[in-house]
This record gives sequence, structure tokens and C-alpha cells, in this order.
Amino acid sequence: MPGWASAQLVVGLVLSGGALLLALLRRRDIVRVAAEAACSAACAALFLAYWDIRLNARLSGWVIPLFLYAAIYKVVTTVETLRAEREDITETLPEPLPQVITLGHALLFIIPALYLGGVLTYRVWYPPVLSDALTDGAHSALDLQARTAGLLPLGGRPAAAMDSLRSYGFECSFKSEAEAPFDDKARDYCSKRSPDGPEVLIWKITLTHRHDSIINVHITMDTAEARRP
Repeated sequence: MPGWASAQLVVGLVLSGGALLLALLRRRDIVRVAAEAACSAACAALFLAYWDIRLNARLSGWVIPLFLYAAIYKVVTTVETLRAEREDITETLPEPLPQVITLGHALLFIIPALYLGGVLTYRVWYPPVLSDALTDGAHSALDLQARTAGLLPLGGRPAAAMDSLRSYGFECSFKSEAEAPFDDKARDYCSKRSPDGPEVLIWKITLTHRHDSIINVHITMDTAEARRP
């Protein structure tokens, strides 16, 4: 994560804490305060998932409900606030500090997080092939093993791992059944062909998992002659 993004996240979380403290001091409904805290947590998760590919892989499709909850909650509360301001006929000026905190919270944290969450949601529905492919510059199975160490962690969910590999141009099969009687392990297979001069490198990744938890990652590489036009 870039330094400026880390700073933005820290400032956003501080402003979120300030907004929650103001709500408690004003004796707001505890359910509304809890909902606001959940919205801030969802925005923080979306913000982090955009910059951290490991968290992105772990969340996988969960970014959609996180984004929808935060977006719908903020739209509803904004409409309620505008409606309340129209009905308030008093001429009392609002306190400047709460207004600054609320405005800064929205501009520096909520709106950017919702934008990034929208990008992640779009990528889940229409996954792009990332330009910085894992296989670029890799010439052996050991090279790819080192690059996928954080992307395919042991103990992770195979579905999330395959979603991450698909985003890098791999083709993955559905879960296979156990290959032998009394074998409680299942395997998923992902492969990709990438050109390398006069040859084509064929990458194959086997994810062995038990009870929806990856227990082994096996990577092989084969070569074939590139087809001449």
C-alpha cells in the first residue's frame, strides 16, 4: 500500500472514531451507532482489500455485500439527514467542530472507500486479466512458487485461491472428487500458457485441500513449441 493511502486510511479511521464519539455524546440510538461502526469497518475492509491482494483474495466475493451494505446505509442516512435539516426551522447555527469531522469523514474516507469498493465489486462480476501476470519473467516452477507464496497460503480457501489465479489469466477446473477410496482430500487444477520466445511455457498448479482448507500447493512447468502463424 502506498504511503499516502496508509495515511488516508489512518486519518479516515480517526475521523470515524470521532464521528462515533460524537454520536455517543449526543446520546444517539445505540443501534444506529452500531450500524455506523459496522459501515466504517466495511469501508476500511474495502479500502484495505483494494491495496492488499492477499486480503482481496481472502475476502473474494464478500466485497459485494460489504460494498452494498456501506453504500445503502450511507445513502439512507444521508437522505434522512437532509430531510431532517429541511424540517428543522430553528435558526441555530450548527457547531463547527462536528461539521468538520462529518465532512472530513465523508470526503477523506467514506467516498473513496465506496469508490474502491465499487471497483472491487465490478472486478468480482467481470474479472479482468491483470497486466502484471505472475508468470512474467518466471522461468521455473520455483520462480512461480516464490511469487505465489502469499497469494496461495496454506489454510486458505480454495475458491478464493482460484479466483485470484483466474484474475492472473489462469484457467481453473471445478473441485475434483477424492482420487482414491477413503481419501478425504480433493484437488483443484489451474493452468496457463504463456509465450516465452520460440517456446510456450505451460504452468500447472494443483491445489490439494481438505475441508475447504488448502493443505498443499504443487506447481509444475512444461514447455512446448510456439505455433507458427
